[in-house]
Order: sequence, then C-alpha cells, then structure tokens
Amino acid sequence: MSRESLVETLSAALRGDASVPLSMARAAQVAGCSPMSMYRYFTDRDDLAAALTRHIMRESRSRVDAGASWQDRVRAWMVTVYEQSRLYPQVFDLAASGESPAWVLESVFLSGILKDAGLSQDDELADAVFLIGTTSLGQAMVRAAHRDLPLPSLYSVLGHLSSEDAREAATLVPYFAAMGDRAIELIIDATIGAVEAMVARRPATTP
Repeated sequence: MSRESLVETLSAALRGDASVPLSMARAAQVAGCSPMSMYRYFTDRDDLAAALTRHIMRESRSRVDAGASWQDRVRAWMVTVYEQSRLYPQVFDLAASGESPAWVLESVFLSGILKDAGLSQDDELADAVFLIGTTSLGQAMVRAAHRDLPLPSLYSVLGHLSSEDAREAATLVPYFAAMGDRAIELIIDATIGAVEAMVARRPATTP
C-alpha cells in the first residue's frame, strides 16, 4: 500500500456509492486494512479529505485550457467542480460545510487565473476566489441533495401564502421545477459577471 494507492482505491469506492461516509474507518474497510493502519499514511480525516480533494480536482484542472480567456477558464473550472462534487458529495460536502479545509488547495489555482483577469491585491483575490468556490460548491450540493424539484411539493407550499402572492408564485413554480442543470449555467454567468465588475472597479494603472 501507498498513500496514493489508498486515495485511488477510496476514490473509486466513493464514486460508486454516494452513501459511503468519508471516515478513517470506512477508508480502512475499503482498503482492507485496520483503521490504525490508515494513520500510517494520513494524519487524520482532514488529511485524507485533502488528499482525496487533490486527487479529484486534477480533472478539474486538466479541463482548463491555459490559453483561454480568464472567463472561460473560470467557467471550465466551475463546471467540472460541479460535476465532480455530484460524483463525490462526501468529499465536497466537508469542504462546503467548513468541516474540512481541503477547498483551500484550489484557491492558489483560482488565484492564478484571477491575476490574469487583473486582480492583484490579496483582498481582491480572496473575495473573488471565495465567490467562485462557494457558489460552485453550494450549487452542486443543492443539486445533489434535491435532484429535480417535484411540482406537487412546490405547489403545496403556496397554501402558506396570501392569495395574491400564491398567484404570483404559481407562475414561477413550473420554471423552478424545469431548471435542472441549467441552474449552474445561471450561477456561472452571474459569478463571472460579478468578478468582471470587481475587475472594472479597480483603479486604472498609469503606464
């Protein structure tokens, strides 16, 4: 066994069954070793989560064309994170909930893209990275948890509204139910637009 082989084995197990919890005990079970053996390779669950995140996110980076515009690079990253987080909700849920700091691993990669956009101050970069990362993870978690929104459930809550509000909401409900994966495109467009606004607000540099 090696650290990398354990990560690959556990990654395959998690991808195959979204109900599998991410824990040192479960990792040991998948690897066919004792829980104590896992601590030879990983300090704790956070270390394991970080290793898994790094392994999973390699694909996100591989789909980002280094020669593309910064907007297209951000879009490619967000789409792939969305797809990967739906395949590995256990790993990304820890990052989204704040239980694991593994999401920080991608902050440097995103920061490099955003520097090409014209952001250079640490606070600017942090704001943009946080915006991109949290919206990507948040949308993925919502989609993974709810799948498609059923119309009966959506309509059932209208009874809690006034007649006027219920009529207004009823015109929107079918569109909510049909949103599906189109939601991530809306989120990505809005996120990139927000970062573009950050770039536009920067004072012009003198030659």
